[in-house]
Amino acid sequence: MLASLSRLAAHSWGSQCKTVRDVNKTLQENKQACHTSISNSCVEPLIKFLKDPHELNDVKEQRDGAEVLLAILRNNSEMLLFDKDGIYVLASYIETEITGEVLGIIEVLSSQPEYKSMIGESGVLPSILKVLDTKIRDFQSIAMKILCNLSCNCDIGYHIVYLEFIPKLIKLLGDPDLARFCIEIIRNLCSIEEVRIVVAESSSCISDISQILETGTKEEQEHAASVLLFVCREHVDFCQLVMRDTIIQSLVDLSLNGNSRGQIIASELLHLLEHVKDDPLECSIPETDLTLLDISSSSSSQYEDKKPSYWAFRFFGKILSLYL
Repeated sequence: MLASLSRLAAHSWGSQCKTVRDVNKTLQENKQACHTSISNSCVEPLIKFLKDPHELNDVKEQRDGAEVLLAILRNNSEMLLFDKDGIYVLASYIETEITGEVLGIIEVLSSQPEYKSMIGESGVLPSILKVLDTKIRDFQSIAMKILCNLSCNCDIGYHIVYLEFIPKLIKLLGDPDLARFCIEIIRNLCSIEEVRIVVAESSSCISDISQILETGTKEEQEHAASVLLFVCREHVDFCQLVMRDTIIQSLVDLSLNGNSRGQIIASELLHLLEHVKDDPLECSIPETDLTLLDISSSSSSQYEDKKPSYWAFRFFGKILSLYL
């Protein structure tokens, strides 16, 4: 039955609809069937099938086709091949009756490096911005996951900033269900000056990031500390705002108990804040220390002489005595 998808175009429209409907029913009833090895020859016929009912405004057939494609994508370890036309067809379905299914497909594709640029070029970002304005929580979460995946791409990152996503993301930092996505996206984009400026000028940003440092997961705390460090190294006023009892306490705790990247970032931020406390007109750290902002598992060996425990214990007493 799954193999019949590759021969869709050879049949009448009614037969195509029945085939896709039957396959969808089978996949819904038998999840194991999704794990069957699927040929890439299925993708193009399914995309064409989606395009036809879109032109015919046939919502039932649109949903059947999208659900089949999503089920296959989610349950096969080998990514199927999509071309630009296929991505454009998918993008055209956002803001329709099958928004959820299409967002799910784009989320899977956006996790693959080879599709990030195509998705960015498809014109899907403005539609995703509109999705964030909806009150449909499931749609918002999937849209956030897509942005997390795409924001790792530098070119798309600039496009996200140009479309003024950042004020929207900062506003959503206070949403407990979406904050974890927002802080990761902002962290991914903090190498862009405009993002750092918006963060520094946002009155609510410090409070929301402080909350993430207190209650977030170790990964979320790492992202939050990284955002603070990116912005603090250039904005003296922002440094002064960060010097709060709760933030300092959270950073000390992160430098001791966070994940490896979080520990190093928190320790360096404490170092920076100590330096600013001594010289309020200066908000910078030595250039050699800034390399931590791009730290990866492959490069962590070069920081062996800056083990987090060393920095944490060095600053624990001194920082607390200065700020608490």
